[in-house]
Amino acid sequence: MTTRIKWLICGGLFVLWGTLLMEHFLDPYTPIRRPLRYKTGQTASQAVQPQDLPQAPTILHHPQSTPVRFQKPRNIFAPLFGRPSGPPQPRNRTSRKSSVIRTQKSSPGGLSSSASNSSGSSPAQIAIERARRQLKQFRFLGYLTQHGSQQVFLSNGQAIYIVRQGELVEGTIQVDAIHPKTVVLSTFVPETGKRVQATLSLTKEAS
Repeated sequence: MTTRIKWLICGGLFVLWGTLLMEHFLDPYTPIRRPLRYKTGQTASQAVQPQDLPQAPTILHHPQSTPVRFQKPRNIFAPLFGRPSGPPQPRNRTSRKSSVIRTQKSSPGGLSSSASNSSGSSPAQIAIERARRQLKQFRFLGYLTQHGSQQVFLSNGQAIYIVRQGELVEGTIQVDAIHPKTVVLSTFVPETGKRVQATLSLTKEAS
């Protein structure tokens, strides 16, 4: 855009602005005045009563009171073309009673047998069997002779122990003897005041 065009645009804007100012001053706006309806000394009109107002016709519809009838509920998840399910058949109570009577008759015998088994074993024998099962949980993996002393490799689950003869495993189990193919473990039984021994053989996987 050249300088001449800029001056032409500015001149046109000034001419337009001057024209608007001249119209504003030559033709001023005169407000329209209207007389008030209420005049001095005039009494106010009477208030309109509610009965004088036009009333709209009341259109109320009173529905007829008809009794509501409930239909039988239907299972929407039932198959469409399936056979209608009949009423539930009563259960055979006689067979249930007979089975209950049979179990009641057979229960005293089972109780007597379990009582005889429990009475036959003393607390000391139960403690000895528990100690032997605890010793049998260990596995003899092998042994190693180092500086004239033998060390045995034992495992109990995921734990592996390397102990010498006379040392304790898990605080209560002692290694009594170590042989090339067997190891002797023992534990103390408080009910009898004696130690119980168990001999473990070398596992085939280790050999």
